[in-house]
Amino acid sequence: MKAKKTRAEIQRAYRERLKEKGAEAAEKERRRWHARRQLKKVKVIADLCERDKRAVRRKWRTTKAEYRRSQKNKESGTPPASGCTSPMGAQRGRPKVPYRRRKAYMMISKLNVALESAEAKSHKYKMRWLRLKRTSDKRTNQCEQYDNSSTPEVYHLNANTPSKSTPRSKTRYQLRHVTTPTPHMKKSLLFHNVMAEQNENARKSRMSQKVPFSVPQQILKKYRLANFARKVGYTVSASTKVNKQLGRGHANALDDATKDLVQEFFERDDNSRLTSGKKQTVTKNKIKKQKRLLLDTVVNLHEKFCSEYTSNCISYPAFARLRPFWVRLPTSKDRDTCMCKKHTNIQLLTDKLFQLGIVGFKNCEDVLEQICCDMNEKACMMRECDACRGREINFKESTAKDDHLVIWSEWTTCKHEYQKDGETKSTKLTAKCVKHGTLKELKVLFDHTVRTEFSKHVYTLRHQFRAYRSLKETLQNNECVIHIDFSENYECKYGSEIQSDFWCK
Repeated sequence: MKAKKTRAEIQRAYRERLKEKGAEAAEKERRRWHARRQLKKVKVIADLCERDKRAVRRKWRTTKAEYRRSQKNKESGTPPASGCTSPMGAQRGRPKVPYRRRKAYMMISKLNVALESAEAKSHKYKMRWLRLKRTSDKRTNQCEQYDNSSTPEVYHLNANTPSKSTPRSKTRYQLRHVTTPTPHMKKSLLFHNVMAEQNENARKSRMSQKVPFSVPQQILKKYRLANFARKVGYTVSASTKVNKQLGRGHANALDDATKDLVQEFFERDDNSRLTSGKKQTVTKNKIKKQKRLLLDTVVNLHEKFCSEYTSNCISYPAFARLRPFWVRLPTSKDRDTCMCKKHTNIQLLTDKLFQLGIVGFKNCEDVLEQICCDMNEKACMMRECDACRGREINFKESTAKDDHLVIWSEWTTCKHEYQKDGETKSTKLTAKCVKHGTLKELKVLFDHTVRTEFSKHVYTLRHQFRAYRSLKETLQNNECVIHIDFSENYECKYGSEIQSDFWCK
């Protein structure tokens, strides 16, 4: 069996065949190269960018220099130097820098370090001199205005006005004329200043009438007076709750009256409805409440709250944050199945007009502000007021024309006939139907519905809620309010029944 040739043997045989063929093989290789050149598979130096051209020429020069060096060594008969590396090898390490340049670089680095150190030292002594000068000037001008019982003022370098001194600085100022004060004297005076400052802070605080005066342990530890306080019979407070309560609150913090007002607003029956299920409760921090579901979005309720209570207007984030935990947003399982037909139909028309850009509001009740003087007046809402009876709804101009075809939805009650026991019977069914018409017909329908039905309906609804809320607020001890609601259909079932009876129902 013939042995398989290695790759080197195959290449050697190929070169031998090229030598035998000679000019014919060279011509064939030249034609092959030009064909590859036409296909852009081979790049010459003219096809390269300037940067690649410089790299190729640098490589050529290095290779040519190495070739000439090797030829010269062959002619002279001396071997190449041992330190000589191949021109194709990578150069390692950074290039050698001349000695003078290295020496100058080191000298510049040392001078920069010395300059930074000198500038820092100069700035330190300059600031120290300014502090001493300012302190001496202030003491010289004001020293005679204070006696031993007065309160000094310490001036800071970067402050334009004097700031209140600390208990320790007060003590030093009060003992400035004493040559050799005893430690007990210093401790007693320092303890007096600490107690006086805490008492002043408690007096200025708005919580001073609710929380008894006390100095926390951390204040006494700060001035190393805890043991001294115990010796004089003072009880040291171990907690910091008093300090937190005595501290000044946030400048824009809401008062308790506004918080209670927001909670009552969320619990009103015109803003949220009470769930009827026995297990529909919410518990938080061991407080169990019956769940209530919002009847409108929080954004609309915030606008309603600000319009009703103008003196207690708050921001939307604060309003949403004060929502009670048992007042929840309705989910899919809490869907409302007792919606008002008139409200829903006018809201569907408002949504369609807002989608077309005809009106600029999303809530259907906002249209009443355009045609009524006051939404709380009966004459305006019943369309009996002479001032606003002739007001019209402000429809915006849109790209859609009046003869444009429009589709909207509407809840309608229609007569439905069906067959039962061979007889034709009729009943009324309420369903959500799709209506077709022009944009002009939609505007006319919306204007007519708002003027004739919706305004009266909204006033009646609000009046009923106000009366109901007034009755609950003025309820006497021998009176009660009974809220009756119709339950859904129920069926009687057996506790245990056969399979055929269960599937036949």
